[in-house]
Amino acid sequence: MTTTIKAAGHYLLVAPRMPKTKTAGGIILADISIDAEKMNVSVAQVIDVGPLAYRDRQTGQYWKSGPWCKQGDWVICPRFGTKQLSEGDQNYSLMNDDEVMAVVANPSDIKAYI
Repeated sequence: MTTTIKAAGHYLLVAPRMPKTKTAGGIILADISIDAEKMNVSVAQVIDVGPLAYRDRQTGQYWKSGPWCKQGDWVICPRFGTKQLSEGDQNYSLMNDDEVMAVVANPSDIKAYI
């Protein structure tokens, strides 16, 4: 994914995963299923990590725990409180480095619980 947007400071630039609109067999999913997936699960791919992310704000040293994620990782992030923006047809969010809730190995395994 190529973008001209770069994360600054302690922010992460992430691209939210968009839910599928039809099954592998070609069945179009109901809008309620798509909306539930959007609202219940915020899985996003890390596109860029700001230069101060996961660093002590005074010393510039990495946190003792180290970075929680890196560019290319899939993460679960908060649904609200992030800055929403878009470039072309792609949607992005800017979030604080400490708002990553989990790193996900396979984003397609994460489903909405309804």
